[in-house]
Amino acid sequence: MPTRRRTAAGLGFRTFFGLVVLLAGIGASVLTVAGFLGDLWWPFDLAADHRMQYFGVLVLAAILYGLAFGRGTAVVFAAAAAVNAVVLAPLWLAGTTTPPEGAPTVRIVLYDAERAAASRPLLLRWLADLDADVVVLQGTTPEWSDPIAEADLPFEPVIEPAPGVLEGTTVLASVPAEGELVTVRRSTFAVVEVDGDTPYTLVAVESNRPDSQAAHEARLDLFSAAADRATQTERPVVVVGSLGTTRWSKAFSVFTDAGLRSTEDGFGYQPTWMRADLPLIGPYFGIPVDHILVGPGIRVVDRSVGPELAGPHRPVTATLHLRP
Repeated sequence: MPTRRRTAAGLGFRTFFGLVVLLAGIGASVLTVAGFLGDLWWPFDLAADHRMQYFGVLVLAAILYGLAFGRGTAVVFAAAAAVNAVVLAPLWLAGTTTPPEGAPTVRIVLYDAERAAASRPLLLRWLADLDADVVVLQGTTPEWSDPIAEADLPFEPVIEPAPGVLEGTTVLASVPAEGELVTVRRSTFAVVEVDGDTPYTLVAVESNRPDSQAAHEARLDLFSAAADRATQTERPVVVVGSLGTTRWSKAFSVFTDAGLRSTEDGFGYQPTWMRADLPLIGPYFGIPVDHILVGPGIRVVDRSVGPELAGPHRPVTATLHLRP
């Protein structure tokens, strides 16, 4: 009798385990396909953001299901994992650039300070030690302006949040620069003309993840306006922003279709949101929604994420060589 009970318990666990693995693999496979259909429905565009997570789940599902149950279903999971691998591959396979010796470079830092107001002293100390030409702080409010002005930072404010905004943009520069805010519907983006050895234009745009079709369309309008403005300048152009989406979405393609390219290529998977201190999977739990893009004629010398600061986002730093 005990043997039968143990056998029944073992079969029950095996069935439950197989069902969990099967559902996880099917779900990740369906979402893998849905991520390519963002033009049809806005939730599908959100599904495109989790390519790394789908890849991990599908590889695990293919191995576990193949060993314990059947190879046919495991092959389907492996094929879906391969699709995500192809999408992810440019993050590692694209070549990086070494500028000519002595060539001037610029360093741009982007940080979304969402929910970080309580840790403002920590952020100000980080800014005080930061080596950068331009710093873009997003998710800020007018209450940030006075502490920044009083902190004796190596930067001058170029753009400050407009009165009454809950999530605005602050642009700081250690080189001469002038900026303006451009309004699109109820949103704004910043345009900064940066002077120096090699002048360039910086466009800073911020957007949250949409929760409705109307919000999705408003974000597309904002991205289109920012991309159009970026292509109108005769200077080299850099677009930065906490965009609330990854490079694999249809929304992000608004920028790439305008001739801009992500600085991520060749530097691996660098998630910026959400921060997670988890064993093994911690670095791969989040998604890269904070971006620095460049126009033609700009070489990406280096790109990094960090350090760990307050709030759910990580800063992004890009070192660029602007060919005259």
